[in-house]
Amino acid sequence: MPVTPELLHRYYQGNCTDEEKQLVTRWLESQHWEDIAAGAETLKEKEIKNEGWQALEPKLTIPLRRTFWWKIGPIAALLLLLLGYFYFSNPARQPKTSIAQNKKGTPAPITHQILTAQRGEQKTFYLSDGTQVLLNAESELRIPSKFEGINREVTLSGEGYFKVAKDPAHPFIIQTSSSRVKVLGTVFNLKAYPGERVRVSVEEGKVQFSSVNKDLDPLILTAQQQACLDRTLQRERFQRPAWWETKLAFEDTPLGEIIPVLERKFDVRIELSKPELSSLTFKGAYDQPSLPVILDDLSYVLKFHYKLQNRSVTIY
Repeated sequence: MPVTPELLHRYYQGNCTDEEKQLVTRWLESQHWEDIAAGAETLKEKEIKNEGWQALEPKLTIPLRRTFWWKIGPIAALLLLLLGYFYFSNPARQPKTSIAQNKKGTPAPITHQILTAQRGEQKTFYLSDGTQVLLNAESELRIPSKFEGINREVTLSGEGYFKVAKDPAHPFIIQTSSSRVKVLGTVFNLKAYPGERVRVSVEEGKVQFSSVNKDLDPLILTAQQQACLDRTLQRERFQRPAWWETKLAFEDTPLGEIIPVLERKFDVRIELSKPELSSLTFKGAYDQPSLPVILDDLSYVLKFHYKLQNRSVTIY
């Protein structure tokens, strides 16, 4: 069945059978349509799309006299109407700029990655803002793929030595399970292992050390100052950590706090068979120490015995 002006007229009025509708639809998608569409490239596409059929005639780049317009008849007008409708409803002819604008207007989701140092390891990382981070053994730092917004926020579990790139307009914030450290640009060490006291030691600059407990007032720490968080925020005598220099230092440190340090550094498991030994304190400094040397010193000073087998130590 040929596509005639009468058929198109019925199609326009909605009086076609299903078979005739399919025929007209196939015709619109055929080469016949492409021949007609080729002559429509002179139309101002955006205006036709936005203003509708009533704006079609005055927006043609080729002037049409109104007398001619009426002479072409309703069928020819229908053809042009169908042309405009199909031209802009065809996905292949949709303006690509709108897609690009949508993609540009919708912010891409920020991804995160986890930086880790396993037991017995110490690793150095550089963040996208230029900040340098040294992670101690058994530590994790969660960082965004890039810093956006006012703050540069990361999350730490474990211990890290930070050299924060200066950017006063974008404070650097470190979240832990129980604390928050805010800096503008400084050098400091943050120790925040699960189940242990959180400790901040500032070498350069200034930090704000606060608890997730809003009832505790934050502390401002400057160079050569130190504080810890247990149940309260407390200032301590400054002791420069030096674990990244393969050194260990204990300043009247309880054995109960020394044990996890040795477990992480030497990747061993230490069992304390006498709980009363946990509160005994020890003072000592080591440069590139071995585990047996430290255990010998501890056992001599604190009066205990130990057994070292493979990666297991028993203190009794």
